[in-house]
Amino acid sequence: MRMRDAIVLSGWTWRATNVPERLALALARLGLRVLYCENPFSRFNPQQPPHNELANGIYGFRPKLFSHRLNRFATLARWQAAGIAEQILTHAAALSLQNPILFYPCLANLVPLASVFKKQGLPVVYVCMDYPELRLDEHVRVADFVLVIPRAGYHRLKARYGNRIHRIPQPVEVSTALPTASEEPEDLARIPRPRLGYLGHPHQRLNLRLVREIFVANPDWHLVWFGACRELVLPNIHVLDWRPPDELRRLVAHLDVGIMPYDCADEREFHATPLKLFEYFLAGLPVVSTPILHLWEHQGLIYFGDTAEELSCAVTSALREPPDSPLRQLRQQVAARHSIEHLASVLAAILPLGVSHATLVETHFTGST
Repeated sequence: MRMRDAIVLSGWTWRATNVPERLALALARLGLRVLYCENPFSRFNPQQPPHNELANGIYGFRPKLFSHRLNRFATLARWQAAGIAEQILTHAAALSLQNPILFYPCLANLVPLASVFKKQGLPVVYVCMDYPELRLDEHVRVADFVLVIPRAGYHRLKARYGNRIHRIPQPVEVSTALPTASEEPEDLARIPRPRLGYLGHPHQRLNLRLVREIFVANPDWHLVWFGACRELVLPNIHVLDWRPPDELRRLVAHLDVGIMPYDCADEREFHATPLKLFEYFLAGLPVVSTPILHLWEHQGLIYFGDTAEELSCAVTSALREPPDSPLRQLRQQVAARHSIEHLASVLAAILPLGVSHATLVETHFTGST
């Protein structure tokens, strides 16, 4: 079979470096040419993003729509999906993509979009990033292949839908060298230590009540995250601007603890599969978290707590971890087993991509997914 090319839809932007963006990197490492499509934007926005090469073999495009609100209505959603698909297929043809396969994550009210591509004859691959997801069964029924990251979600979907369900690892870029201590970002250098970092926006996924209690009780600890939170303004909580992956890695190298206070009372958050875990692990950083299900397999490498008091004790233990602790090297080894290269080899084994064994990139992975 001839090698296919790929179309990857995303609900984010390339700069976000979420799962679709890393999936595009994995496909490109296999030699596929990838049309990467950012979250559609309004036709009434006068600025059209350029169509350019984002990385080797990955070409960016942002389709237009009239309004995301129209997707609340089934007829209008189907009409809007047809227009978006036409734009994407036009760009795929301009790039001379060969027999492309479509990848897409949960796009909520854009379920009809996958159906349009399927009617055009493209194989459709749905990527289940969290469990449960909005309209999950509808997405799964449309897809030819379903790639699932959460372990619990994988087993439940496999029992229901059979061999179309495949588990994939949460990927992290490990090919670039870690920064040196002299590269501390200027905005981070102004924040006192100890620094606890959350590599994300303080949104509804977090238990903000716990966060408040922890940092009120420990005013000498400083929390760093990306994006303001009106519900939580404290002198030891610091808001920084989001940054590209290389700069983010510089920042992580100068944190003392990675923190993930997800809200375990929420079913979806209890099954969360945070990418940031492996960014912390790649730096060997001690990690403190509420005990979300996905992290249980890494119990020896993470400090857990359910309450503010338990999490505060966990932070204290993490701060006492010696710089030469063997746990730091073990975390880095786990991160290496979740490399983009390993994801590429998993995709080649699962999907009809036309990739020969000679084409497969060398993988850092030596264990299970």
